[in-house]
Amino acid sequence: MGETVKRLDRAHPVGAVDRDKRQEEAHQLHPNAPGIGPGLSIGALGEYGDRRLYQGWRECSVHVWGTGRGKTTSQVVRHAAEAPGAFLMTTNKVDGVAEVIAARRDRGRVWVFDPQRILDEAGEPTMTIDLFASVEDTRTADEVAAIFESASAGAAGASGRDPQFDSQGRDLLSACILAAAEDGREPATILEWITSGKLRDPEAVLRDHGHTGRAAMLRGISQQPDDTRGSVFATAQRMASALSHDVLVRWATPTTGVRRFDPDAFVDSDDTLILLAQDTAGSGAAFVSTVLHTVFTAAQKSARRNGGRLRVPLVADLDEVGNVVKLPALAEWYSYFGSMGIVVSAFFQTKGQGVTMLRHTGWETLWSAAAVRVYGGGVDDDKFLEQLSKVTGKYDHRTQSYSTSRGGGRSTSVQTQQREILPVDKLAALPPGRAWVRTNKGQDEDEVWTSLVSWVETLIAGVESFDHEGNMHWCPQWWAHPEAVERFRGMHQQYLASAPNKDQPYGLFSSWWTDHFDRHAAVLFAQRGPFGECRDGHVEKPRLSTVSPPAGWST
Repeated sequence: MGETVKRLDRAHPVGAVDRDKRQEEAHQLHPNAPGIGPGLSIGALGEYGDRRLYQGWRECSVHVWGTGRGKTTSQVVRHAAEAPGAFLMTTNKVDGVAEVIAARRDRGRVWVFDPQRILDEAGEPTMTIDLFASVEDTRTADEVAAIFESASAGAAGASGRDPQFDSQGRDLLSACILAAAEDGREPATILEWITSGKLRDPEAVLRDHGHTGRAAMLRGISQQPDDTRGSVFATAQRMASALSHDVLVRWATPTTGVRRFDPDAFVDSDDTLILLAQDTAGSGAAFVSTVLHTVFTAAQKSARRNGGRLRVPLVADLDEVGNVVKLPALAEWYSYFGSMGIVVSAFFQTKGQGVTMLRHTGWETLWSAAAVRVYGGGVDDDKFLEQLSKVTGKYDHRTQSYSTSRGGGRSTSVQTQQREILPVDKLAALPPGRAWVRTNKGQDEDEVWTSLVSWVETLIAGVESFDHEGNMHWCPQWWAHPEAVERFRGMHQQYLASAPNKDQPYGLFSSWWTDHFDRHAAVLFAQRGPFGECRDGHVEKPRLSTVSPPAGWST
C-alpha cells in the first residue's frame, strides 16, 4: 500500500493530531494535571510508522472493526495504560480484561461489575452499586427507563411489542424508577409495584417529593379501563424484566462486607471500572448501560463543579458496545462530552450494529459528532465503505500513450483520469495492522467557529419563543461555557446535515427541532445546565441577548 499511503499524505496532511500538537493542547485543557500525556494512541502514521497519532483529551471517537482485527489489544489496552485518571471499559468476553488490569496495576482500585459471571462462574458480587444513583428528576428517570426499554425490545421481538402501549408503559416504568430513587428503595421494589398493579405507594412518594405531574399520571393509569390498564402494566413489566433476575439484582443491593461503588468518587479518582455483559437484548445490557449512565452523569456534575471540565479526563472505552450496551442518549452525549473531559471511544463490529442500537438517525449523529473516526478493516458493507472512500478523495491517475507517424516521428500523449485513493475493494481487504482514520482537525477551524457564532446569534438567540417551562437560564457570553459551546456545535452540525440536498430535496429541519434542538434545550436552558451555574446568574426570556466573542476565544 506504499503508493496509497503517499497519496493519502498529499491529500490529507497530518499535523494537529501528532504528539507535539496534542501535548500542547493537553496542557492548555488541563493545567492542573502536569503529568498528563498527549492523548490516547490511535496508531502509527504512514508506511514506516515513525509518527504516532493521538485522540485528544477533548475528543470522542467511533470505531468500526471487524472481528479478530486486534482492536482490544491495539486500542483498549493501550488506552487503559495512557488514561491519566479514571478508566472504564465494557466487554462481553474475558479477552483483554487481564491485560487492562495489569496496565492499571499501579493506579487506584479495580472494580469489576460481572453480574452474569463471565469471569467467575461461581463468583459472588465483588461490588454493589446504587443502580439509580443518577436519577434525580423526570428527565434522568426517562433516560434510564429508555435504557430498560431498549434492552428489552430485542429480547421481546416484534411479536412481543405493541407500539400503542410502549409510550405509556415506559412512562409508568419511569415514574416508578423516580419514586424508588427519591425514597431510597431497592431496585426490586420497582418490579413489585409494576407486577402488583397497585400504584398508591409510588404515587404518594412522588407527590411527597414534589413530582405532582408524575403522581397524577400514575393515578390516571390506575383509572384506565381494565383492558387498557392491563396492557400498559404488561408493557412496563416487559421493560423492567431485567429486575426479575435475583442474581443481577444482588449487584445493586447493599451487602455487608461487599464494597459499595461510588460513581461521584470514581470520576475524580484513578480507579478502574470493568463492566461485563453478554446479552445486548436483555438483562445484562440493561444493568451495564444503567451503570454507565450513572457514571457519565456523575462525570458531568463533577465537570460543572470544576468550571465546565473535569480536572483530569475520564477515559471510557466501550469495547463490544454493540453487543453489551443500550444507550439511546449516546449520540447526543458525543456532541458535548469531549468539552467536559469525558473521552469516550465506542467500538462497533459493523455499522449495522450502530444502526440497530441508535437507529439510522442516531448512528449518523454519532458518526458526524465524533471528532475521530476509525475503520480497522474486516467489514463487508459496500455502502459504508463507499462513504469512507468518498471522503478520502481522489487522485489524478496519468496514463502515457505513444504513437508513431508514417514518417517515423514519435509522439507522446498524457491522459489524466481521477480515481479513488482508497476504492471499496481496498477498504474491504485492508491488511491487518492497517486502519483508516479521519479526524476533524483537517477542517478550517476559524471558518467553523465563525459559522457557529453566526448561527447561535441568529437562530438560537433569535428564536421568538421556546417550549420551555419557567425561566430560561442563559449567558450572553455563551461562548465562555465549554459544555454549551460543544452542545451548540453538535446541534449546528446536525442542522447543516438537515439542509436540502439531492438525497433529501425538502430537507429535514422539522425533525431536527424535535430530535436535536428540543433535547439539548431541555438541559441548556435549565437550572442544572451550563448556564444555571453561571456566576452572573442570567435569567432571560426570548429573544436572547448575545455578546460577540473576543478574538482567539475558541483557543
